[in-house]
Amino acid sequence: MLVGEDVNGEKISAVVRNGRSAKGMRPFNASDAEIVDLVAFIHAQKDKAQSLSGHRGVDVSDLQTGNVEAGRQYFNGAGKCASCHSPLGDLAGIATRYQGLELELRMLSPSDAKSRVTVTLPSGQTVTGILEYLDGFTVGLRGASGPIALGL
Repeated sequence: MLVGEDVNGEKISAVVRNGRSAKGMRPFNASDAEIVDLVAFIHAQKDKAQSLSGHRGVDVSDLQTGNVEAGRQYFNGAGKCASCHSPLGDLAGIATRYQGLELELRMLSPSDAKSRVTVTLPSGQTVTGILEYLDGFTVGLRGASGPIALGL
């Protein structure tokens, strides 16, 4: 969402300069010229991804179609959504808080969804937990007994 909302690097620049400590991202010490180049690269990658075959934009009319009863049956049945969510609780009024594509993305590709992963160590031992952090060097998991950091 950040890249889609960014205009002239205002949002991306702030994240690069200040980091996102709550998400484990440290600030970068980059020159103005480096940040301008980085913003241009990120937007170019976004544009490239959107131009790939199979990608299509979402019309408002696409989001206003469907069968309410079929959705209710899936929510309460095969989708098992009701095992964690409630239309009268955490999802109450969600369509008044988020509109169109933002609502669809939150429902289908939530950015804060946590994945359960299993890491196989060189010794052959496996460690399983909820993925909390991943970069080129470290995997951070939260296991039943607490946090686990594995260097790669």
